[in-house]
Amino acid sequence: MEFEEAKFKAIKFIGISKKTEHEVIIKLNKLLVSEKIVINVIKYCKDLSYINDNEYCKSFVKQNERTLKYSIKQIKQKLIFKGIDILVIDININKLYNNNYEANVIAKLMKSKFINMNVIDINRKLYNSGFVFNGIEEFE
Repeated sequence: MEFEEAKFKAIKFIGISKKTEHEVIIKLNKLLVSEKIVINVIKYCKDLSYINDNEYCKSFVKQNERTLKYSIKQIKQKLIFKGIDILVIDININKLYNNNYEANVIAKLMKSKFINMNVIDINRKLYNSGFVFNGIEEFE
């Protein structure tokens, strides 16, 4: 596959929704694009800000901060899986620690999913989801 065709495929892939550099590389590799062309396409996309892992990470963290759906550990794992550098993740996720994010998520879960559960089951579910806390008693 030539550069222009690979570039078109990458831009089309990115156009559906924001993607990380890693995701675009995986997509191009599945299309059997040579490594040299993949590198050039990634550079082209980065130069035009079609791919920006730092901005992707910021957006992902902000979105999760609004929805209060996942623990910080789960957010971090999802970003690692998407190929974001751990330093970029740590910089962007740091503010969640300062904003009582996990306490807010747990409070939301207590009012919805956990409303009819006993304390032991709630603690187990929260622990398995990666929440850091001293037991559900601190939220009652």
